Amino acid sequence: MRKILAVVILAGLAPYSIANDTGVYIYALNSIGKLKFESTDGELIKETSNRVYNFGIGYDSGQFRFDFNYKKHGKININSDINIDVKSHSYRGLYNFNNKGTFQPFLGLKLGFGKVKANGYNGEIISLNGWGYKLQEGKTIILAPIAGIDLKLSKNLFINVSTESSFFTLDLRESATNIGIRYKF
Repeated sequence: MRKILAVVILAGLAPYSIANDTGVYIYALNSIGKLKFESTDGELIKETSNRVYNFGIGYDSGQFRFDFNYKKHGKININSDINIDVKSHSYRGLYNFNNKGTFQPFLGLKLGFGKVKANGYNGEIISLNGWGYKLQEGKTIILAPIAGIDLKLSKNLFINVSTESSFFTLDLRESATNIGIRYKF
């Protein structure tokens, strides 16, 4: 329901964007990074390199951009029987420093909700790196600072390169470098 509401609101802003240099946009990013599973005291338990895609729709108001993002963060194989699968929906707010130039640096913040599922896990304590550990699964809040630059190819087409470091309320961390494309209608 929230996805439909976001699309309806952004679609309602589309006629306004025709008359201005602002507008609704869509984007797709290829993320390359590391997903880390840590103990509650910050000790690294398991780490995996991942390559995932994320997609979004947003509104560019000139100096500020706001969008809705879906991302499948990937899986961490804890052992031969258990893997952790992470997905998220988030909202991003980005501030453009030079929205009229060819190179457009930006900073932003992502706030979202994720779902962590431990496939093959029955709730018992398992041994990881010599320690007994009980996995946490369920819903999580995600907070991530974002920094990047857009390369303006045409009035409506941009190449995006960015980096983000996601912090989850559960025992996960993710650092990713993104490269993708953004099209403004």
